[in-house]
Amino acid sequence: DNEEDNEDDNEDSQDEDSHNNKNEDSDDSDDESSNESMKDEDEAEEKFSLFEPGFKFNDVKFKSGDSSKEKDDSSSSDSDENDDKKISEQQKKRQKRHSAKDEEEKIRQVEEDVANKKLPLETADDFEKLLMASPNSSFLWIKYMAFQLSLTEIDKARQIGERALKTITFKLEKEKQNVWTALINLEMSYGTEESVQEVFQRAQRNCDPEKIGMAMVNIYSQNSQEQLAIELLKSMAKRFSGSLDVWSTYLKAVVKNESQSNAKALLQRALQSIPKKHHVDIIGKYARFQYESGHAEIGRTVMEGVVSNNPKRTDLWSTYIDMEVKYGTHDSARQLFQRMITLSLPPKKIKFFFKKYLLFETQHGTEELVESVKEKARAYVASIMKDD
Repeated sequence: DNEEDNEDDNEDSQDEDSHNNKNEDSDDSDDESSNESMKDEDEAEEKFSLFEPGFKFNDVKFKSGDSSKEKDDSSSSDSDENDDKKISEQQKKRQKRHSAKDEEEKIRQVEEDVANKKLPLETADDFEKLLMASPNSSFLWIKYMAFQLSLTEIDKARQIGERALKTITFKLEKEKQNVWTALINLEMSYGTEESVQEVFQRAQRNCDPEKIGMAMVNIYSQNSQEQLAIELLKSMAKRFSGSLDVWSTYLKAVVKNESQSNAKALLQRALQSIPKKHHVDIIGKYARFQYESGHAEIGRTVMEGVVSNNPKRTDLWSTYIDMEVKYGTHDSARQLFQRMITLSLPPKKIKFFFKKYLLFETQHGTEELVESVKEKARAYVASIMKDD
């Protein structure tokens, strides 16, 4: 009996120990769970503290368990923000374009009203009032400069030009460039070579250097200073070596004022510098400059090579025939027209050539020649209908 009592006591003791261990395990588990919960809360608080003020929390979806989903959500949110930024930038650009267009339309309307004498411009006060309403109009500023020059107020004209440069918004580059060009012209007429160069150098720093350089070339040419124009073009060809406009203007000046050998050498330099896609265009321009400078035979030879290598370029054929009509003989133009209307080109383009041919004979030919062109056109249409 005593042994049985002892065994019962031992079993009770073991049960009690087991019960206590379970309680301890449960307490430990609760403590661990509580610690993990506190840790999650701390991490959440830390995560929230990273957001910038004004962050839109509604844009973020918080999910437990899968961290990869959280990353995806964060990435999606970033992508949405980037898209919003792009849209916002596009809207700003669009608004700027519309604003510039509105300003240009306003300027155009003022210029039209002045040209039609709807707005009187007889005194300095008239100009000042108009400029208060349209401060970005280079047309008005230049008119105001010319008004002062008509009164022999050269310094006042300069001052008005300087005011214009400070007043016109930087967004309207063309308007500012117009004023710079007017100031250069003013110095060319009333200043010295030093003052011309000073204004030109300032203009280059404040405008597109290629555009203002080309404006300076035109000013030199208009004032019969061809050599200065060529010198400027020479330096511009080095600086803007890929510019078709610079090289074509340079070629035109050399063909007009220098030897044929110099012109041919310059053409080769141009072909080495400009992109290949512009080669045909620069050669066509070179031929036109030869026609315009009285060298029709050289121009004709060059154009023959151009159209032979590019038989489907109607713009080149059109340039060729225009040069022949203007600078060649009527017979040479007729021969070229007769070649053109037999080219293997779409009917629409041949119709264009027939119209030019008919106009030529109407202006320079006889009734018989006009009727001959019409007969050729009817025969061409009939052949097309037959083929269909």
